[in-house]
Amino acid sequence: MFNIYNYRTGTEESLSSEQLKQKIIITTHSEYENKAVTKERTGMRPTLIEPFLSNLRNGEILKGIFLITALSRCNPNNETRYLLISTGERTQYEILRSRIKENIPFIHIDDSQFNAIHEGGYLSSWFRNNMGNAFSFIDIDFIFLKSDRIILIEEKTHIGQMGYGQTLSYNELLSDIFNIPSIVHIVKYSP
Repeated sequence: MFNIYNYRTGTEESLSSEQLKQKIIITTHSEYENKAVTKERTGMRPTLIEPFLSNLRNGEILKGIFLITALSRCNPNNETRYLLISTGERTQYEILRSRIKENIPFIHIDDSQFNAIHEGGYLSSWFRNNMGNAFSFIDIDFIFLKSDRIILIEEKTHIGQMGYGQTLSYNELLSDIFNIPSIVHIVKYSP
């Protein structure tokens, strides 16, 4: 069972895997397409910048945020196609709620009782295995919340690059999700 908390309504519910799948489909006004999705490339999410981010001042660092988008062929409406999800300690994301446009559903999924298959976390694997190919699912590496803006930080290692779908999702985050100015920083490094 997944324990779900809705930041908009303050309600909680426990959902089975199938119920969570249906909740995502209904929330994003989409449909299920039973087609294979691209396999996870490495399953690795190494970070070298996280220790440095903890030294940032005048803001707060968040991680464990995911964006689900119904693909435009299923739902082209930017008002109804998104779902923002947090994982980790639920209360730390309350600060983000007022910075998200009111039409964007924002929930917390407690998946701590499940074992992660790879560094991307359990939810990432669950999504690939259960949601078909009518959706985009990205994790936002880090969000730096300042009083007047949001800085999204995407960390790329070695030869990692932003893919086409990930670029689209980040553009949607900037234009459709947040209600204060937002920017993306891509941090690339190699040995």
